[in-house]
Amino acid sequence: MSAEKGAEATKTADSAAKMREYPLATVTKHLVKPCLPEGTNLQKDASLALHRASFMFVSYLGIMAQDAMPAKVKTMKPEHILNVLKELELEFMLPELNEFAENLAETRAAKQGIQKEPTGDEKLASLLEKTGITLPDVSDIHLPGEEADVEM
Repeated sequence: MSAEKGAEATKTADSAAKMREYPLATVTKHLVKPCLPEGTNLQKDASLALHRASFMFVSYLGIMAQDAMPAKVKTMKPEHILNVLKELELEFMLPELNEFAENLAETRAAKQGIQKEPTGDEKLASLLEKTGITLPDVSDIHLPGEEADVEM
């Protein structure tokens, strides 16, 4: 990456940092504490530094992924972020992230299956079943002027 792109990314990250950041307590509780040995305490300054570093890392990752996207593509996808992690030589993160993406896809598929809206035919079949109405076979219906097939 050129120095110009790096400076641009830093400038964008700094302006993004002025936007809403995650609450300090959330970052400390959910991101930092689980990684520390039990009973380890953080000084306030260390907690603030980790908070700022995590925000900057995520911002930088997003900027790099956006820069790496093809020109006509407007939606960032997980593969863009995974490619940036490879470029930054952070491959050790990929197995866990790939597993997370697979679990997320399975969860979404399961939710969509549960929330799937019934089709018109399914709604009609359900309504007919509930009311006990049976429809005649279509082959038994003849329009006026039509000759019925008579078997002999």
